[in-house]
Amino acid sequence: MEMSKCFLTENDCYKQQRYITPKGIMVHSTGANNPNLRRYVQPNDGVLGDNPNNNDWNRPNVKKCVHAMIGKDKNNEVQVYQTLPWNMRGWHAGANANNTHISFEVCEDNLKDKEYFNTVYQKAIKLCVYLCKLYNLSTDNIIDHSEGYKKGIATNHSDISHWLKKYNLTMSDFRDAVKSELGDVKMFSYKKESGVHFIKIPIGNFKIVEWNKVKKTTAIKNYCNAGFFASGKNTTEPMGNLIIDGVVKSETINSYGNLAGKKLHTIAITKDNAIVLLECNQMLRDTYKYAISGLPVTLDGQDVSWSKVCKPQGWTGGELRPTKHICMGYDSENIYIFGITTTNKTPGGAITQIWKKLKGYGLSNILLLDGGGSYVIDINGKNVDVTSENRRVNNLITYC
Repeated sequence: MEMSKCFLTENDCYKQQRYITPKGIMVHSTGANNPNLRRYVQPNDGVLGDNPNNNDWNRPNVKKCVHAMIGKDKNNEVQVYQTLPWNMRGWHAGANANNTHISFEVCEDNLKDKEYFNTVYQKAIKLCVYLCKLYNLSTDNIIDHSEGYKKGIATNHSDISHWLKKYNLTMSDFRDAVKSELGDVKMFSYKKESGVHFIKIPIGNFKIVEWNKVKKTTAIKNYCNAGFFASGKNTTEPMGNLIIDGVVKSETINSYGNLAGKKLHTIAITKDNAIVLLECNQMLRDTYKYAISGLPVTLDGQDVSWSKVCKPQGWTGGELRPTKHICMGYDSENIYIFGITTTNKTPGGAITQIWKKLKGYGLSNILLLDGGGSYVIDINGKNVDVTSENRRVNNLITYC
């Protein structure tokens, strides 16, 4: 969606630099007859306009701060401005919702302009759709300040329901509108068949995230373990090629250990969502959004030779020991994640076992990612398949 940024870096809330795992969205309105963004958001970026009264929220000793504002710019056009990082703890609820909810304020006018209301209402819907997709949030977790008070997680305010009811609307109507727009969005699918856990992820819904924490968590949902890594005391380091959000986290050319310098098979996603298979030890900057290396188990639709392909790349064979594994494949529009258990004790035999189990899915190329003590698959907040060890893992795959 169209959105500008003007972080309130002088606000004491921003300066605290405290962060949350977003679990919901709280909708607010300002409670004052002033629809102009410049009243709250500064400095002037040429679009906002100046605040001659010097009472904006980008200053110390302002006891409130939200993640975004919706209102009019200097040309009376309605805009959305992000004012805090989405995962920064805001000051908006006056209670526990500050620890769990992303917040935004809609700039009120005199509450009599239907055209202005309709415009900000639609902007608020689109902002919630964006945030629901970004953080895998349910529309059930969208509330306003007044509902937060009833739940015991916010102070006693009436916004934004007091404004909605003037136009015969409720927060239930608002949630339904968000849900309707989300209904057009492709979502991941999951099933278990013949002992294989199978997740199909539309490419726009796929992410790799840095983690460096234990694998079992309630902080996020819809995730699985991902790439190989080395462990140290209370830390982890990725191995192979890894790109997250366009930032190169690891390359084998600069790595160490048995994979150092080796050209590894790497599934990469470009910034325009094309999926490619590379064999490289160095990643092109400014080209890929995500990339992850793995041990090839299927290439061009055929099983892979352990001795001719995998071993020369530096793989030791321990990656293929009898245990649970994550495998990853792709077509032109989707990423496919497989949770699979192997029993064959030789590396070549394990590759053939995986290939036989997965060849029916019709994918040309499949890589083996990490498994064993790292292995976990979460669907809607439930670990549907997981090994007992709660190992610290370096990175995860998430899907929505």
